[in-house]
Amino acid sequence: MNDFDGAISLYNKYSSYISFGIHLNLTEGTPLTFSQDLLNYGFYKRKESSIVFNGAVFRYKYIPKTISSAIENELESQIKKLLEANVQISHIDSHHHIHTAFSIYPIVVKLAKRYNINKIRTLRNFPRKNLLDSALRNLWKTYAAYNEIRLNYQLLKTNYFSSVEEFYMSKNILNKNCTVELMCHPGGIYKSEEIILQSIDSISGFGGSPINYNQL
Repeated sequence: MNDFDGAISLYNKYSSYISFGIHLNLTEGTPLTFSQDLLNYGFYKRKESSIVFNGAVFRYKYIPKTISSAIENELESQIKKLLEANVQISHIDSHHHIHTAFSIYPIVVKLAKRYNINKIRTLRNFPRKNLLDSALRNLWKTYAAYNEIRLNYQLLKTNYFSSVEEFYMSKNILNKNCTVELMCHPGGIYKSEEIILQSIDSISGFGGSPINYNQL
C-alpha cells in the first residue's frame, strides 16, 4: 500500500534476524493491475477517480475461471513487486485473511509453487468449544490439504494461528510441542498487543520460545 518504500527500508534493516512475509491484498486500496473483467464482475470497483479492491464481498462465493485468472495476475504482480525489491519472502499471509477463502486458496498455492515460497499462514484456528466453528475449520483444513496434494506442493504452517487475547486466555489447552502464530497489529488502537509481545518472558514462561517463519 502507501508505505511500500517504508516497509522495504525496514526489511533492509532487520531481515538478518526477522522474517518478512508477503501480505497479499485483494480487499483494500488500489490494485497493481487493471482488469475490465474484475471491474465488471465487482471484484474491483470505482471510487471517485480510482479503481479499488472489493474482494471481501466474494470471500464465500464461487469465482469463475476467467475471474480467477485475473486475480492470479494481480497476486502474481504483488509477489513480483517484492521480489524485484530484493525481498526474500519467508511466507504468505494476506489482508483480512483473504488467502484462506475457498476460491482464493488454490490460486495462492499455485503461485507459492511457482515462486518457491513454502510457508503460509493458516486459518485462524485456536481450539474452540463451538462444534460448528470447529467443523468449518476442519473442512477448510481438508480443502487446503486437497489443493496442495492436487498441485503437488505442500506448504508449511504453524499448528495454530490466533489473536493475542485468545492465546493468553486459553494457553493451557495447547500441546507443548505445537507452534502458534500470534496476530498482532503494532501501534495505534492495538498498542496493548504490542506491549504484551514485547515481553519475551510472557511467551517463554509458557514453556516455549519465539521463532520466526524462517525457523519454522
